[in-house]
Amino acid sequence: MGKPVLEGEGSLNATLRQAGYHIYRARREVAAVLAPTDVGKYLQVSKSFPVLLIRSSSRDATGTVFDYYESHARNDVVTISVDAEALTDSPDGA
Repeated sequence: MGKPVLEGEGSLNATLRQAGYHIYRARREVAAVLAPTDVGKYLQVSKSFPVLLIRSSSRDATGTVFDYYESHARNDVVTISVDAEALTDSPDGA
C-alpha cells in the first residue's frame, strides 16, 4: 500500500487514510536555525548558513501521534507555505 509513497509517486496522507489513520489535529513548526554539519553537507551549505527546520506531527481523534517528521530546507531554494483547514467537525471526516 505504501510503495507509491516511498517511490515518490503517491500521497502519504491518502495512504494513511486508506490504512485507517485520519488526521484530526496537526502541528507544523518552522524555525530558522544554523545548518548542522551533516545537514549542511547534504544541502551544500556551510554550517553557519541559516536553514529552515520543519517539525510536523499529526494526531488522531484520541490525541495519539501517528506521523512525525523533522526536515531541513534551504529558504533560498524552497518556499514553505502552510494552509490549514478543518473540513468537518467530526473526527472521522464524515
